[in-house]
Amino acid sequence: MTGSSSTTLWRVDVGTDRLVLRVHDNSDWLRKEPDLVAHEVAALQYAFDAGLPVPEPVAWDAAGEACGLPLLLMSWLPGSVLLQPASMDDWLRQQARALLDLHRLPATDFGWEWFSWAPAVPEVPGWSEVPEAWERAIRITAGQAPAAPSGFIHRDYHPVNLLWQGQNLSAVVDWVNACRGAAAVDLAHCRSNLIVLYGPEPADRFLQHYRQFGGADHGDMSWWDLKSLTECLPGPPEVYPGWAPFGIRNITRELLRARLDAHLLSVLRQLPG
Repeated sequence: MTGSSSTTLWRVDVGTDRLVLRVHDNSDWLRKEPDLVAHEVAALQYAFDAGLPVPEPVAWDAAGEACGLPLLLMSWLPGSVLLQPASMDDWLRQQARALLDLHRLPATDFGWEWFSWAPAVPEVPGWSEVPEAWERAIRITAGQAPAAPSGFIHRDYHPVNLLWQGQNLSAVVDWVNACRGAAAVDLAHCRSNLIVLYGPEPADRFLQHYRQFGGADHGDMSWWDLKSLTECLPGPPEVYPGWAPFGIRNITRELLRARLDAHLLSVLRQLPG
C-alpha cells in the first residue's frame, strides 16, 4: 500500500474479508521503541472501543516470532488520503472536528506518555537562512513544557494519516505514537505539516476551527509550535516521500526549508516582548 514511509503496509484479502498488515521493518524505530506493536494495538483498541473511526486490531505478533519482524493485522477501512480537496476550508474544518473528538477522550490509564522527538541537544541548523532565529527557538524550548492538562493524543496527526471517502473524512490511521499528552502537541504537529504543504494560512485556519468547535490548546501555543519545529533538527529536512503518491509533487527542498524558516519567524514574532 502506498503512502507509508516508516513501515511496510500490505492489503490482505481473505475470502470476503479485507485486512491490512503492518510489517515493522524499520530497524531504527524498533531499536528505539521495541514495544511498537503492543503500543499500537493498545491505542487502536482504546480508540476503537471509544467509537472513533479507526481500524480494529485483529491479530499481532509483537515479538516477530512468525517471520522475524513484528506484525500487526488490522481491519481495512474504506477511503484514501486527500491532499487536493475541493474546499480547503471544509477539509480543514473536518480535520479539526475529528481531532477534537479524539482529544475529548480521557487517557488516565493509557500506558504511554508524550516525549519530544527533538534531539536532546538540538543543533542550530546550517541549512537555514535564519540560524539566529533557530538558536532562539532552541533556547526557549530548552526548559519545561508549559503546564497543560494531559489527555489522549494521536501524536502524529497530519493529512497523510487521514482517510476520506469523497470529500468526507472517514478514518484516522497510524496510531503507533498515540499517548497521553497536551492537545497542543497534536495541533502544533499538524500545523507544521500544513505549513510545509500549503503555507501559513491553512495552518492558522485549522487552529481557528479547532477553537471554534470548543477545543482548547491549554497554554502557550507558540511554545508548542516552536517545539514542533525543533523536532525537524538537525536536518536538513527533506521532502516527505508519502506526499507524491497523493498528488503533491511541487514541493522542493528549498521551498520546504523556506516555509519552515518563515513559520519559525512568524511564531517568534507572536511572543511577548
